[in-house]
Amino acid sequence: MNQTTWPITLQELLFLLLSTFAAQAQTVHTGNIYFESGSHQLTPSALQTLDSLGSLLLNIPQAYRIEIQAHTDAIGGEAFNQRLSERRAQAVGQYYRNKAFTNLVLKSWGRQTPIADNASKAGQALNRRAEIAIVVDVPTPKALGNTRLE
Repeated sequence: MNQTTWPITLQELLFLLLSTFAAQAQTVHTGNIYFESGSHQLTPSALQTLDSLGSLLLNIPQAYRIEIQAHTDAIGGEAFNQRLSERRAQAVGQYYRNKAFTNLVLKSWGRQTPIADNASKAGQALNRRAEIAIVVDVPTPKALGNTRLE
């Protein structure tokens, strides 16, 4: 039986596979973690959503990061909204840390990434949110070593 040498290293193959998988990974948008205007307090509805998501997120392997991405509406100044989104991300993050989550990354976007028109009250309410994203960490080929497939 002939043995074939592949023109690709093991780390290159793994990198390609993981990159392909990561490119197909989807962000979990909860759509239900909303905040009152000017507040970072978790509402009863937000707590319910966080608890529901928690059972799913507990099964996420450590190779994944759970990003908490917090946003605001456009009411108030840019610096105020940035600090507010930081406090929102911290509130959600602390809730999950209290439930023993360790692979959390907090991101705060202030009013930079609206999903609705801030000219209306309804749009503003939709923009006062936190979203959960599940992100795979893809190692670089260099980090995988240089074993060759043979």
